[in-house]
Amino acid sequence: MRDRTGPPPETGTGDLTPRALRKAAAYSWQLLLVAAALAVVIFAVTRLGLVVLPVLGALFVTAVLDSPAGWLGRRGLPSWAATVLTLLGALALSAGVGG
Repeated sequence: MRDRTGPPPETGTGDLTPRALRKAAAYSWQLLLVAAALAVVIFAVTRLGLVVLPVLGALFVTAVLDSPAGWLGRRGLPSWAATVLTLLGALALSAGVGG
């Protein structure tokens, strides 16, 4: 049985490694993990671009058109009418800009 009052067993890196080096190693591991995660996301987006990009575009359009529909709804229009007017306005705006 080991005497518990004595010094702890030597781990090999304890006080021999400078604190700055340990900190730099921790930051480099974190940087490597972030870079790996970013590479996985970029790979997934390029492989699933046919699905991901239209979904992201639809989310953006939904976020933009939510404010006018909400404003019309607060003014007393039923939600279906606010939605239809917002969509018609967005289509008219895009047709006017596009062509």
